[in-house]
Amino acid sequence: GKPVPDELEVDFSRIRTLGFSVKVEAEGDALKTVRYESSDTDVAQIAPNGTVTLLAEGEATVSAVSAADPSKSDGVLLKVAYPSMTQIRAGGTYRLEAENCDVSEAPYAEPEKILDKNGEETGGIALGGLGNAGTSVVFRFDAFAPASVKLRMRVASTVNGGTGSFALDDACEFTLNGVRYISGGAVEGMPDYPAYNGYQTVEFQDKEIFLPAGRNELRVTDLHGGSGAASRMPNIDWIEFEVSGYGQTERPSAESATVVTDGKRYQPNEPFRGARLIVGYGDGGTETVEVTEDMLEGFTTAVGGRHTVLVRYKDIEAKFFIVVDAPKPVTEAGVYLLEGEDADYSGAPNAVPEAILDENGEETGETALAGLGYAGSSVVFRVMLERPMKMHMYLRAASTAGGGTGAYRLDDACEITVNGARFLTGATVRSLNYLPPFNGYHTIDLCEGNLIEVAAGLVEIRFTDLHGVSSADAARTPNIDYLTLIFLE
Repeated sequence: GKPVPDELEVDFSRIRTLGFSVKVEAEGDALKTVRYESSDTDVAQIAPNGTVTLLAEGEATVSAVSAADPSKSDGVLLKVAYPSMTQIRAGGTYRLEAENCDVSEAPYAEPEKILDKNGEETGGIALGGLGNAGTSVVFRFDAFAPASVKLRMRVASTVNGGTGSFALDDACEFTLNGVRYISGGAVEGMPDYPAYNGYQTVEFQDKEIFLPAGRNELRVTDLHGGSGAASRMPNIDWIEFEVSGYGQTERPSAESATVVTDGKRYQPNEPFRGARLIVGYGDGGTETVEVTEDMLEGFTTAVGGRHTVLVRYKDIEAKFFIVVDAPKPVTEAGVYLLEGEDADYSGAPNAVPEAILDENGEETGETALAGLGYAGSSVVFRVMLERPMKMHMYLRAASTAGGGTGAYRLDDACEITVNGARFLTGATVRSLNYLPPFNGYHTIDLCEGNLIEVAAGLVEIRFTDLHGVSSADAARTPNIDYLTLIFLE
């Protein structure tokens, strides 16, 4: 006989694995082993031990095939689907009960009876056991046309036995079809109710949220969890959508786009390391998109220096920059300008490019490297000489002492080395009090008329802070706009 029905309907919101067993009848010494197959491995995969893993909605036949005689097989057609979902077909209010949502990523979720103030059952059922870090529940529904919706939810505090209050955004993350929304709502503690039963209706946010036509997924994910957490996902009774603008709504345009990278410094010929594009929409949603190389324009690590890179996603554009740590080539005598933000500041963990301000506090459009005044922090400028030359150095910098009002000898603030040999300058960082704090940029003659003999090859000029903020505020590495090198034959 057959070990399973010819067809099996599987609730994908509740079941993700199945056991598949086979009884093999064979004559004589014939092999009784089988191999397992799936007709669609995107829907269901089956392991050598017969364990079926469900991956997506759809249909797949899983079969056992005799090793002795491949013409002998048996199997079952798996029909994998979510249960019937709420269908939004017009304006109005639609309620999604929590006990019917997908809890496959919420291992401790349990339907619980709702109690009133007297501890009596109300007849309602809510979903509890959600306040564990990383736990997610998913509400799925269909919309037959795009619409605008306002969201509200009926929940109960799970902090301190239900007596603790907290902001929803501190407890959990809300995403609709992958777009994150900030709630602004708060869950109030209800000490007059039995533990975890102080159910209340919370308005999610003031703005209307765009709802596209088709299958929609609202995901709620706990951010902290655990019994000691000050905020964690509440128990959920239901979520409601108040639908307006049905069939007449367009997706809101992007209002902002920011590129986030793990690091903007690259080595020569290093491939793209990836980035994330954070897109902000007019309905308050934010979408995080993984940036791939085919979305880039202007990315190259074949040439040293600073490069502006354009990211294109749908009708959205955003820019970021990378710095390729290849020394600037010096092939002839002349003036070479090395920007502070293009230097190697991997040895300065607090360093950050900052806009330069004029005397009115307005941005000049130029950028300098700040945050270098921490003990041991170092920044390195590199050039590659084709032949031996004489070198003169000028530094454009701003005081970081006393809010930019303090003057000091540069040698007292940081150690300067050229190819590892210490260079004593004697120059002074001046104070320009009429400019905004830390913006008194001026040019400092490091060599004071003298020339430095440099050999052909790599030249490294390093500035290392000697004291840092906490111990010697009077003398620390200044903010650096740029380093100018003049090479003479």
